[in-house]
Amino acid sequence: MKVAIASSGNDKQALLSEVLARSPWVVFYDTLSGALEFFPNPYSHNENEVGHEILQVLISRNVSLVISRRVGKKLKQWLDARQIQLAIFTEHLTIGQVLELLGRKSSKV
Repeated sequence: MKVAIASSGNDKQALLSEVLARSPWVVFYDTLSGALEFFPNPYSHNENEVGHEILQVLISRNVSLVISRRVGKKLKQWLDARQIQLAIFTEHLTIGQVLELLGRKSSKV
């Protein structure tokens, strides 16, 4: 499964970002291969259509799960329409902690 994680930075110590579309980084993680990529979000400072732009990136990378602290209403609707799952974590977790949770979950599948 390909996962996109909203990140405040470009390493595993970075915190899960507040809002996916505005996050400075997006971590792409493949639960099958273990591949991990920290992707600088080129749309984080745009004024309009940020959710739509990041959605196109998610679609192009075949993401099936998005993890963030929250997402905008429009992006949520677009994710739902494309059957991309959304996990909202309210805790202040690091990317490393999120990856550990994903590792435990994917090893049970």
